[in-house]
Order: sequence, then structure tokens, then C-alpha cells
Amino acid sequence: MFQEANAFRKFNSKLKSKGRKMYSNGLVTIVKTDSIDHLTSVDATVKSSSSDKEYKVYICFDEDGNVVQAKCTCPSFDIRNETCSHIAAVIYAYMDKLGLLKKAEKKEPKKG
Repeated sequence: MFQEANAFRKFNSKLKSKGRKMYSNGLVTIVKTDSIDHLTSVDATVKSSSSDKEYKVYICFDEDGNVVQAKCTCPSFDIRNETCSHIAAVIYAYMDKLGLLKKAEKKEPKKG
């Protein structure tokens, strides 16, 4: 069973917080998910909150939520050794898709 603690094992609180904010602000789009055997892959895009850039994110989880592999096209990804706020944002979006987020953590509907 997918466990949040497993998914965020490599993330510090600052990256998790930034990722949660990006997710809550509606900047994440899950493009596709695939499951093979005991692995699930998630392809997504995350819009930058500070520019017009959009980053591609790929995450592969095992059935317990451990991140087996993760990639992001942002410049911070290479520096942080498989973690960045964009990957954290996609984890939150995927958890929401699975119905695992508490109501307070879910993204706010866009007004307008």
C-alpha cells in the first residue's frame, strides 16, 4: 500500500512545502500513469510559479510508495540528487489521484 512517508523519504521539509504549494496552486498536470507488475510510473508537467517555464517530471514508485526512480528537467534536479520541489508537487498530485490527501491538503479550485 502506498505510504506518504516512503514517497517523501529523500525530501526535506522545505522541498515538501514548496511542492505542496505548487500542487495546491494547480501547477501540476499528470499526463499519464502506467502500472506494470509492482511498479507505477507517473509522467507529469509542472509549471514554474516564477516564470513561463514548464518542467517535465517522471517518477516510478513501487507498491509501497518508495521512489524507485525520479527525473525532472529543472536545473535544481541535478544538484539535489533526485529531489526537487517539482517532484514533490507531482507526488502530492498522485496522492490526490489515489484519494490519499486530507481535505486541507487538496488543491484549491481556481476562481474566475
